[in-house]
Amino acid sequence: MKRLNLVILLIAGILMSNLVLAQNKLALVVAVGKYPKEGGWGTISSEKDIPLITNALKLQGFTDIKIIQDAEATKDGIVKAINDLTKRAQKGDVVVFHYSGHGQQIMDDNGDEMDGFDEALVPFDAHMRYEKGVYEGEKHLRDDELDSLFIKLRLKLGETGNLLVILDACHSGTATRGIAKARGTFEKMCPAGYNPVTSAAKESGMITKGNASRGANQGIAPMFVLSGASPSQLNYEAFDEEGNSVGSLSYAFNRAMRTSDKNTTYRALFEKIKVDMSVLAPNQQPQAEGSMDVPVFGGNVVEQKAYYIIEKWQDANNIQINGGKIVGIYENSKVGLYPIGTTDPSKSAPFATGKVVSSTNFNAMISLDKDISKENIKNYWVFVTEQSYGDLKVSVKLDISAENLKKQMEESLKSLAFVQFTEQNPDLIIEYGNKYTRGNNLQVFSAKDMILYNESYSETKGNQIIKDVTELIKAYAQGNFLRNLEMVAENYNVEFEFIPVTINADGTVKEKLSLDSKRDNNNTIVFKDGDHFKLKITNKGSKPAYYALIDIQPDNVVNLLIPVYDNVRQVRIPNTEFRIMPGESIELDYVFDIFPPTGTEVFKLIASQDPINLEPIVLNKGTGTRGNMNPLEQLLANSYGNTRGSGVSTVPAGSANTFTIVFKIEK
Repeated sequence: MKRLNLVILLIAGILMSNLVLAQNKLALVVAVGKYPKEGGWGTISSEKDIPLITNALKLQGFTDIKIIQDAEATKDGIVKAINDLTKRAQKGDVVVFHYSGHGQQIMDDNGDEMDGFDEALVPFDAHMRYEKGVYEGEKHLRDDELDSLFIKLRLKLGETGNLLVILDACHSGTATRGIAKARGTFEKMCPAGYNPVTSAAKESGMITKGNASRGANQGIAPMFVLSGASPSQLNYEAFDEEGNSVGSLSYAFNRAMRTSDKNTTYRALFEKIKVDMSVLAPNQQPQAEGSMDVPVFGGNVVEQKAYYIIEKWQDANNIQINGGKIVGIYENSKVGLYPIGTTDPSKSAPFATGKVVSSTNFNAMISLDKDISKENIKNYWVFVTEQSYGDLKVSVKLDISAENLKKQMEESLKSLAFVQFTEQNPDLIIEYGNKYTRGNNLQVFSAKDMILYNESYSETKGNQIIKDVTELIKAYAQGNFLRNLEMVAENYNVEFEFIPVTINADGTVKEKLSLDSKRDNNNTIVFKDGDHFKLKITNKGSKPAYYALIDIQPDNVVNLLIPVYDNVRQVRIPNTEFRIMPGESIELDYVFDIFPPTGTEVFKLIASQDPINLEPIVLNKGTGTRGNMNPLEQLLANSYGNTRGSGVSTVPAGSANTFTIVFKIEK
């Protein structure tokens, strides 16, 4: 009888567990890219965001995904779709609203805005310019209107529900060189001579009106809002792995969701997004509002395990898996097929091994060393055993009027195996004597209009300038590679945190400060030129780990911070001294200084089983380091682009872990 009761209790527990997790997951995806000409808006690539968002949501168990696009996405169409979503939603459901399109500031109509302007989404039928009696902004979808619509939805979801809002738009800006598209305009929707009436009330954000964090005790679902940029910034599109122009926030969200689990909070999700945005759009700051410390989807997240599913059998030696470039599966990565249920592939032999022969954003084709039948593929999971990090490459456009200079620059850059010359969608533009340059200056710009180089050119210093630009492009390529480098090894899960300090005249610590004192309203860490900090290192893994810390400046110059250089002894402390045991936290003795250049900075900590010797790699820029390097050191050395062929090497899965923090440096 006791056994029977135990079985009944177990069954009841399983049923209750399933009931708790049986929330419906609903989404509304709005994409407006092909605006009518009469509205005055330029075409953007919003349709390319749809697969990024729907793919990420489907992997998370979303089956009810409504898409409205272009002509369907009028103001009335969007409002109706949100109201329909509210009708379908039930208490406790998880809901996502995603918008890709233009945004614009519009004159405030109720006096609640600090600057006198509402933020608004631009539906298909909205015009850019105010014309009295013709168009006065009535088809814009204001933040006030959105907030009211979402309040109704959140009340329907109740305190156990969850609402995520993603706005891949901005409210100001146009790309000056037309390389990367921007979503928005500097032109405000208001009559000429409009004098805004400002409010003393502090505005909390795009749509939340201070209500985003209301939750359990008020019977309303928590809401978290992600925006691609602040209202005063450009929101640039980025290029995905296949060369498509896509929303930078949509792309970063897709990647961040794939490494999230039931314990990931919206704050942690936002930190992941900021890491990718530092590469995709380094001169804009994504925004986050609302319930930062609520688990993503209320904790109802489908964890993306470290294995992949065989989704297509091509023939006995070729299969397709459900992971591609967007999760770092590039050509030449090596894989193994293991029985379903395998938790640690290192403890057993694979049924077959294979190599990635091609990959797209979401899929990869594998060539196997052993035959497998179509009926048998359902019995295996695919694990990455050695990961390739793709080809190191930078596309460059030469917009140089002086033919001799153009030829010399081209010859110099040809020495870099990773440089590709292009007229379409370049990463970098080298300019001289065109409509953008002033005087006799030679300039290097990123596709996001970030200036990287600006020097007066003359024939007498031409060789030096060409050399400087060549070195700059090497640094740009390697910095971008390292910004985007993500490795996961739970055994070596080492993290760090900042401890802001003030110092005495002799350089000793005067006072430790709260890190919150260095956060802005958007929860981004902001240091000023001249600030100081210490570091706390924590090993959350299960094995002892060696660690190193690199700094990637806004201009992509890479510095080695740990192992630390001892200024007194004029030597770098041996890398073998930077080792930490499982469960241990260490506050390092060293005080670090903040100095220019200003902008978005990235610190990346790398931890592994073996000591990491990055000094010759970073200081010598990858040259002269071909000795007895481990695969990780070889990967980082090759990231300087001094080798030909694949550009970077493969690294055994689980051999290293990275932890990244993105922050800002201001004057």
